[in-house]
Amino acid sequence: MSDEEWQPVAAAAAATLDALDEVIVGVSRAIRESVPEYAYVSDEQLKAATTINVTAMLLALRDRRHLNAQELEDFSTTVQERARNGVPIDEYLLAVLTAEAEMWEQLWKRAADVPEARRSEAFALRFANVNSVTRITVSAHRRIELVTAREDQERRALALRALLRGGLDPADEREHLAQLGLSPGRPYFVVRARGRGSMTSDQLPRALAKGLDRPPHSAFVLWGEDTVGLLRDHPADVTGLTAGLAGPVSLHQLPKAHSQATSAFETAWALGLDGAYDLPGLGLRAAVQASPEVGEALREKYLSPLSSSGSLGDELLATIRAFLESGSRREATATKLHVHHNTVGYRLNRFSELTEADLSDLTTLAELHWLFVDLDLRPRG
Repeated sequence: MSDEEWQPVAAAAAATLDALDEVIVGVSRAIRESVPEYAYVSDEQLKAATTINVTAMLLALRDRRHLNAQELEDFSTTVQERARNGVPIDEYLLAVLTAEAEMWEQLWKRAADVPEARRSEAFALRFANVNSVTRITVSAHRRIELVTAREDQERRALALRALLRGGLDPADEREHLAQLGLSPGRPYFVVRARGRGSMTSDQLPRALAKGLDRPPHSAFVLWGEDTVGLLRDHPADVTGLTAGLAGPVSLHQLPKAHSQATSAFETAWALGLDGAYDLPGLGLRAAVQASPEVGEALREKYLSPLSSSGSLGDELLATIRAFLESGSRREATATKLHVHHNTVGYRLNRFSELTEADLSDLTTLAELHWLFVDLDLRPRG
């Protein structure tokens, strides 16, 4: 078809462009009536965007072409602005279709002499351009959703870290809690966790907050390799992860609770434990984990004298451990090790000779117990 045959359509588009101010008023009114979400878009913003986008559609029709890269980019800019204002993608697409339909109604008022064949081609071009706008809308809106989600995650992470580090005034505490969607009027557990086996960091929050169905109930953030967060209630029985727990505590106690939860986690992780643990539940093991220098001193005191005894030294050490685990009872130790009680007596005496340990002294027994916990936490290479 020649350009001359397209002239009636081009003339109608040009006439509509000449009356653009009137057209934009009609388009804006139609959008306001059809899309409630646009109540949050100012008149100035709406006019500016519809002017650019309607002009692009009319120029493309006048010139008998598809929307070019710059015109599509203008549509992309508009959808990103709407997405940042909280307009959902379906509402934005409804606004686009409403504006386009109103534009076409205005166009055909000025196109009475357009032949039917030209109308058919114009409609085909119309729908091709609408399809291009739809594709770029979906892509741009998704991009903003991802950026917004990342920005929100970063804000939440900063808020949670600030609460756990402490030193905030009450107003800042309330602001950070609001950012996390949590209530300032209740205590929270602090948790630090890491997945075991196949459990990923994305799955950890769901596992820890399982069963907490009345929001606000939790907030989590990645902290290095670990997931750290606040929980409204004690987590249910959890598997596939190791978690340290402290609380429940009030806001000003969160930094101390975070330190306690971290200590509990580090101990439980070193021991290869599965589930959630607090310091009271870990007992002496947590103190041993926090004081590696004490363990080093006890290794020097009790293990170094055995180093020259070879396999006998290992047997003596295993016997001492069984002796402690059997409540310092020789018969029970012999049963545990499947040896004669005289063998147990010989080994205990030999250990005492080599290390000068008094196995009747409570302090010595406590030191040996500490030593074995330290060996569990930090095995010898």
